[in-house]
Amino acid sequence: LLAQAEDPRLRASARIKAAEAKADAGLYKEAEALLPPEEEFPLLDETARAEGLLVRAAVERWKGDYEKAARYAERAAELSVAPFLKDRVQLWRGLVAKDLGRYEEALTALAQVGHDPLLLGRARYQMGDLLMRLGSPEARARMEEGLKALEEAGAPQDEVARVRARYATLLRRLGLYPEAEAALMRAYELDPANPSIGFNLSEVLYQRQAYERASFYITRVNDVPQAVNAQTLWLAARIERKLGRDAAVRVLGSRLRQGFAQSPEAALFERGRFD
Repeated sequence: LLAQAEDPRLRASARIKAAEAKADAGLYKEAEALLPPEEEFPLLDETARAEGLLVRAAVERWKGDYEKAARYAERAAELSVAPFLKDRVQLWRGLVAKDLGRYEEALTALAQVGHDPLLLGRARYQMGDLLMRLGSPEARARMEEGLKALEEAGAPQDEVARVRARYATLLRRLGLYPEAEAALMRAYELDPANPSIGFNLSEVLYQRQAYERASFYITRVNDVPQAVNAQTLWLAARIERKLGRDAAVRVLGSRLRQGFAQSPEAALFERGRFD
């Protein structure tokens, strides 16, 4: 109702709140449609303006225009807002700077998030992910700090699962395969329908020579048509070959040829390069 109010300030504020909810749900097209025109932003207090600018930053990031997203986030950072909203501003500044490859700027912004427990967890995770890319030994501590904060703040299970899976990638890079398996198992328990988690779990189990278990998880991935790709079929073929199940290998090879004939994985299969 407020979005239809005659008072332009009430109307603009209500539309920003509605757009914010859509953006938080990942519905960026709908969020953009709900936002008031920028000419109305000066009518608002600094809190509402900052919220609107962050929604605009989220929409532009979704579109892939990171420079424009960064400008909106910087404009929000110039406003005087409460600490919890300031956390959101700094998180968005960090995310967009990370997208743009401005890594020091990203780390500085993310390190300033410290009031909202959920945003703190997201910021520390993003720091850990970036530090992992940079090969920093601090990556593990930051990612563990982020994961702990997300769990304690009651973050959505699918978000915690994704973070755990990414943490497992870090552990694998460190050569800690048992720990990576444990992290992926927990991620899988939280979100068993996520094909990326199932694939990564199967891959770790393959590397650990737990072939029967690896076969179980990759078969579940390949049973979902939308999740199947050349990589999932190739991993399954390698696992089944280790188990000596030649008929299953032939079926997987046929699926590779039929669905992904031009893929590097199909070429490897044809050459028998299973190892």
